[in-house]
Amino acid sequence: MVDGNCSEYSNMLVEYPDGVTAYKFEDAGSVWLCFKLPEGSYPSGELILSTPELEQPLVIHFSAQLGEWQLGDKDAEPKVATSDKWWNNKDWIGTVSRFNGMEEFEGEPSPRFLKADAQELQFSKSRFGAGEWRLSGALWAVNSKESGLKRLNISPEGQEYLTFMVTK
Repeated sequence: MVDGNCSEYSNMLVEYPDGVTAYKFEDAGSVWLCFKLPEGSYPSGELILSTPELEQPLVIHFSAQLGEWQLGDKDAEPKVATSDKWWNNKDWIGTVSRFNGMEEFEGEPSPRFLKADAQELQFSKSRFGAGEWRLSGALWAVNSKESGLKRLNISPEGQEYLTFMVTK
């Protein structure tokens, strides 16, 4: 179950600075990724996924909404929060930033979101396949003790991608 909890994961992929850890789990039909976040973080970001089954790399967006589009396809990318292009995720799901009412920001009402301990995603092997998976992109709201909320590129330092193998 995708519940935003990494405690059941034991296969660590990489430890990042600022307390983020990436984990992977798979069974016969699915691959799960979980990014353990430091306290005070929000689950949001975009990953670029390449697998042997995908003709083109796919942008995987997760925030208060989920969405996907082929990398470079600007017409398919939602431009505003009210776009009908959101919620087109096919054969994958992820935890979302949970809405928690409204608050005032600079004199205007603004949505408030709950912080989270992790960002978790599940992918169907029937669509994304086995073999070498490559991820790039970023988590957008990782809490850093030194600098507050910041962007974390998920490619390990000195590498272009976070790369791992998926079995059939």
